[in-house]
Amino acid sequence: MGIEEFDSRWISLNEKQKKFIRKKAVSYIMSLDGYRLVILDSHYVDMTDNVKKSVMPASFRGRVDIHVVIETKDNEILKRRLNDNSRKRVCDIDAIEAESLAEKEEAATIAKEYLKPVYIITNNSIEEATELFADVIDKHILGTGLNMH
Repeated sequence: MGIEEFDSRWISLNEKQKKFIRKKAVSYIMSLDGYRLVILDSHYVDMTDNVKKSVMPASFRGRVDIHVVIETKDNEILKRRLNDNSRKRVCDIDAIEAESLAEKEEAATIAKEYLKPVYIITNNSIEEATELFADVIDKHILGTGLNMH
């Protein structure tokens, strides 16, 4: 399934259905046999109606080994949202800034609670973000030094 198809299906779900799918994903990851490094790049909050709501189930928080937030510049998010008519999204720069900040704060709070690392990767370009993400993986899997520009 392509990202466009997933996005269109996801936005058509109500909150109860989204919560069910999140729980299923968590159950699957928690059921994996043996040790598996879990690197999470996900949304940490839902800011519907400008209210911060954590979307990561508490039972899953300790299972994530590395938290990654891929950060896109707020004006770029606004531009993308203004050009995307397939979804109803907030197109206010102040709300987008609040959402970006809430994502980073929630990831940092959860990582600190479980003594796990958190990385904020700025998405200036797909090539750079991919390289920085690979650096995170190298550091934690191969034990090499992290070269975060």
